[in-house]
Amino acid sequence: MKVSFNWLKDYIDIKIPLPKLADILTMRSFEVAAVEKVGSDYVMDIEVLPNRAHDCLSHIGVAREISALLETKLKIKETKVKEDKKSSVKNYLAIKIEEPELCRRYVGRVILGVKVGPSPKWLKDRLEAIGQKSINNIVDAANYAMFEYGQPLHAFDLDKIESENSKPRISKKIIVRKAKKGEKIITLDAETYDLNENVLVIADEKEPLAIAGIKGGRKAEIDKNTKNIILESANFEPANIRRTSRALGLRTESSLRFEHEISSRLAEVAIERLAELIAAVAGGKIAKGKIDEYVKKPIPYFIAIRPGEVERILGAEIPEKEIVEIFKRLGFEAKKISPLEIILKTAKGLLGKPYKYGASVSFDAPNLFDCSSFVSYCFSRAGIQLHRLSVEQFIYDGVAADKTELLPGDLVFSKGKKPYFYKETPKGVGHVGIYLGNGKVVHASSSRGVVIEPLAKSLAFKEWRGAKRILNERNDLLLTKIPPERLDLRIKEDLIEEIARIHGYENIPSKLPLASLAVPKRNDLLFWERMAKDALSGAGFDEIYNYSFVGEKDIENAGFNPAKIAFLLNPVSDEKKFLRPALLINLIKNVGNNFRFFDEARMFEIGKIFRKNAEIGEKRMLAGVIAHKTTNRKGREFYELKGVIDALFDGLGIAEHWYAESPEYVRGNDFEPRSGEAPRGFWKEGGSAEIKVGDKHVGYLGEITPFVLEKYDIKTPVAGFEIDFEALASLAEEEQVYYPISKYPAIVRDLAILLPLEIRVEEALNVIENVGGPLLQDADLFDIYEGENLPGGMKSLAFRLIFQSKERTLSDKEVGDITAKIINAIRQEGWEVR
Repeated sequence: MKVSFNWLKDYIDIKIPLPKLADILTMRSFEVAAVEKVGSDYVMDIEVLPNRAHDCLSHIGVAREISALLETKLKIKETKVKEDKKSSVKNYLAIKIEEPELCRRYVGRVILGVKVGPSPKWLKDRLEAIGQKSINNIVDAANYAMFEYGQPLHAFDLDKIESENSKPRISKKIIVRKAKKGEKIITLDAETYDLNENVLVIADEKEPLAIAGIKGGRKAEIDKNTKNIILESANFEPANIRRTSRALGLRTESSLRFEHEISSRLAEVAIERLAELIAAVAGGKIAKGKIDEYVKKPIPYFIAIRPGEVERILGAEIPEKEIVEIFKRLGFEAKKISPLEIILKTAKGLLGKPYKYGASVSFDAPNLFDCSSFVSYCFSRAGIQLHRLSVEQFIYDGVAADKTELLPGDLVFSKGKKPYFYKETPKGVGHVGIYLGNGKVVHASSSRGVVIEPLAKSLAFKEWRGAKRILNERNDLLLTKIPPERLDLRIKEDLIEEIARIHGYENIPSKLPLASLAVPKRNDLLFWERMAKDALSGAGFDEIYNYSFVGEKDIENAGFNPAKIAFLLNPVSDEKKFLRPALLINLIKNVGNNFRFFDEARMFEIGKIFRKNAEIGEKRMLAGVIAHKTTNRKGREFYELKGVIDALFDGLGIAEHWYAESPEYVRGNDFEPRSGEAPRGFWKEGGSAEIKVGDKHVGYLGEITPFVLEKYDIKTPVAGFEIDFEALASLAEEEQVYYPISKYPAIVRDLAILLPLEIRVEEALNVIENVGGPLLQDADLFDIYEGENLPGGMKSLAFRLIFQSKERTLSDKEVGDITAKIINAIRQEGWEVR
């Protein structure tokens, strides 16, 4: 916002150089981006923060801030409106608000016999200094008052406002309503806008006159022939102004202020100032009185703090006397109170007030209450802010109190009839009241309004839920009444920030935090997670971080039962409706996406999966996949992945792991997968194995069924695994047995075996390893062939045999003898060595 230095001096004596003032504002309020000389004036470009747009998008607001910073008295002249006693505003104007939720206040005045013309030089100079174009004395006066107080204002030509019937009449009606379907408006800048039913307009009895809070229309525009005018000063609901402004692509100085919300008190103050200005620059007679439709009148706001809380939050001791002085400089009223006394006095003073379900603390109080707004209102009078809903008051406010040890000021709660989504209150909270002492409670009854009655006999508290003590410390509080324009101050931390600003952040000494140094307890799950990540990354895998959500199609593709899957009540999209029941679902999708750019996919993820049984449960899992674009690998992915898992388990110190075929898992009709694992239909029949450590099941390894892969347009085999990582971490051993590397050379032999398709690789390996003896250090499968030039129903497995001794160098004859024994054993099985 551009702020005129000369204009500021109307409200405050500034005795320091402008550069120093700019520095002080930058350090303690908001940044002064630039200072520019305009004629005989200097203009500051101040970047007012959104939380201070309520009160500082105006010259008086900035002057008030400077007054507090410089400890200088603020000078705001009293507005003097000289009314014409012969004419009454009621004879010329009527106001009807059809949308009280969107228009909280509307103030109207009438001025008769104005003379429209150029503005005087002082008015032009001030507006042009801050970048505003002078139009005429009426419009300029409205803009001047807005930049002075921060309240948008508007003037209508009274004689251009039409009545419902064609007969002209003196009294005109202003209606605040939503636009009708198909309505249009031509604004002051000659632009045409199509309106819809969500746009709030200011209208006469025939058509819109202005887009409420944003821009005026040409119909009732002030021109050189205007003689009689209506002045508008209103307060509109911020969110609606923001939505309308964005929808129409129309942002103005008015909409900027309304969408950040301003105090409804300004409406009356600003219209009086505008009437005074117009009388001075355009003449005319101000009709007696004003129309003030005030449908949403807010209550005063209080915040209470203790000096000890200031020190605890700021880390510096600021004397109570200085705190009170700072509040005085800011225009806050502050006094010491006994909170319990005010709470109980307020509660008793509201006896008989009627009940209204969902009553607002801000606007319905102190005339209408429900049980929780009554409690919130009573405590707010002592500057103590509670949650709005009774269930939240029970969970979040204060500390638990025993029913046999209740103290005055404690909140008492009964059970509800409806469930709430809090585990602490499975049957909800039905009612809340304030304990008065001597066995009595005051509360807002749905049938009798605010009443006092014995707690033990009250039907409202028949089903006891519990009690909460809000006033743990019952010593005096410093109660601060917040000025209506400071809508940014709502909790005690806001107030303490104000103390810090005015005291000066530079005056708060820097201190290192004091804390005892201790070695933190190791999180075993995170430790083994890092170890697993290192092992898999070393094997050439990339770690993936997927969303915890999947879509309904993903659930169906994987073969899960949607009824057993946890879902979101308000998903951002259909593709993120369910909480993932298995990590492999998203990993398979990752394979399809990666194949667009790469020929190979080697990925893993560690994360939580979710299942819905009696309650929603979660488990930490480890999953991974291997896939290649080439189609001639004949199941190598499975064995490659098996080798990776072997290396992973060895790295985690888990020695007794093995793989078991699980026919009931692969082919059974009644098998249900273990919690956290992909269902039966996810794995390829005959191509999966159960991963075990001793007798304990930890996961599954296998090829993904082509049926699932086709859903994601994947045409090559994909092997995957899912492991219960929590179980894996519990089995891992940090201490591992060291086996020295042999210093003697190894001898390698390759062996190809022709055997029936139904024979498993494990069976062939068992024959080789049993005969090979201790000198056979390793036997690895490196090729599988099924296809041409082989007899029907046969396959070829190629193994690499590694022979090595830890004590001596082996001879070719020794290795040849062992290899011959292996070949002989293979032939005894009825297989052929190629």
